[in-house]
Amino acid sequence: MRVVTRSPDPDSFPAFEPHPWLANRHAMTLAGAFVPRRRRSLDAGERRVFRTDDETRIVARCHWQADRSRPVVLLVHGLTGSADSGYMRGTAEKAFAAGFSAVRMNVRNCGGTEHLTPTLYHAALTTDVRAVIEELAWKDRVGGLFVAGFSLGGNLVLRTLAEFGDRGPAALRGAAAVSTPIDLEASAAALESSPVNRFYMRRFVRDLARVYRRKVALFPDRYRIESLDGVETLRQFDDRITAPYSGFGNARRYYALASSLPVLPAVAVRTLLLSARDDSMVPASGYERREVRENDSLQVKTTARGGHLAFIGRGPARSGRGDDPDRRWAENRVVEWFRRLDGSR
Repeated sequence: MRVVTRSPDPDSFPAFEPHPWLANRHAMTLAGAFVPRRRRSLDAGERRVFRTDDETRIVARCHWQADRSRPVVLLVHGLTGSADSGYMRGTAEKAFAAGFSAVRMNVRNCGGTEHLTPTLYHAALTTDVRAVIEELAWKDRVGGLFVAGFSLGGNLVLRTLAEFGDRGPAALRGAAAVSTPIDLEASAAALESSPVNRFYMRRFVRDLARVYRRKVALFPDRYRIESLDGVETLRQFDDRITAPYSGFGNARRYYALASSLPVLPAVAVRTLLLSARDDSMVPASGYERREVRENDSLQVKTTARGGHLAFIGRGPARSGRGDDPDRRWAENRVVEWFRRLDGSR
């Protein structure tokens, strides 16, 4: 039987006040992706290779505190992202400043690692996340472990937690999922629903196609370049490449089987689900489903605005520990969530 320790209340977070120039959801999303950040406070980090199955290695960047017994924050990026995505570096910097070690992992094929595995990435491929969690917990014996997933990386994190159920490593004490498409069919439909959303979708497809071409060149006996013919939408890419090469058959079956929503009742780790109601890629209605509401391990925090993976505030918010170091509200809330969980041991 699962025993749930009371989680911190995300309603006590400081309110998100969007930057006045970014009241439009798309302006907010685009600014989150393209507005340059302040000077980085962390170096590139220690390069570490994890073997996650018999034929796959992934690369992570590790930022260790001098005291290696300090808790670790593991970060998982979204579709077409990498360990060097802005939100990954930004959250790692904040976590490190708060006293955590930080690990920024590339999921397979990302960050220029296509040569380290013959397989493709998909939204239910929890092998990489699970292997890194277990190695940090059991080999490194870290003093505590928290994991955060962003966008589609959040789906991977949630599915991994569901697989663990109440039998995960004892070091694993909390999680967060930001702007996460827990219903992949709904998000695929949302990306097809407007001209601006189709702009986002074309960027995803362009980047996915670039990676796929590299896979064809590396493994010509396994993949066919002709599979890209006529692919213009994410659904078409998943129907012709992701689903058949990953054993799902077609996109409809892939979305049904890879979504985290159906497995959320099995999550037993205290987890923050952070999203914006104006996120044009992730319908907010998914977070109102009973699979979310009826699991006491899940704490939902939705804001009226914030776009997708953006949440750029009017200025640094004031939390219980003073002013945030910058105006990236969601990144600061993830670290605040982990600090609260770490202090509630």
